[in-house]
Amino acid sequence: WKHDKKIEHEAVVDCRMHGTLRQTMGLIRRCVVFCGNDTGLSWAANALGVESVVVFGPTDPRKALPPWGAVKVSAGLSCQPCQWSGMGKYPDTHKSCQHECMQQLPALVVANAVLELVETGMVSCAARRGLST
Repeated sequence: WKHDKKIEHEAVVDCRMHGTLRQTMGLIRRCVVFCGNDTGLSWAANALGVESVVVFGPTDPRKALPPWGAVKVSAGLSCQPCQWSGMGKYPDTHKSCQHECMQQLPALVVANAVLELVETGMVSCAARRGLST
């Protein structure tokens, strides 16, 4: 976590390293929008019906993007995706990689993708809870 920058905003909840998987699923279910990388938690959020933004770097969204309407965000570099499907093996050109796919993805692009879903997410979240908007 030493490389992460904590986002200080009232709408952001940073729960890294806290709680059980069951508690995490309960928290995700309450989200209006979930933003994460291409991991199981993004799939879980999307499967729970939570609007989801999934950030991609070296992995292939054709294999790792949840199929239920998640929004893909990536830098769109010509070297993406570079991850091979063989247990984390990368092509020889990856040896000099500085993860430009993540470094060159502006936070504003990710934030805008999340903000575009907030209105839609608020409507579907209210519907799931039986509230009127």
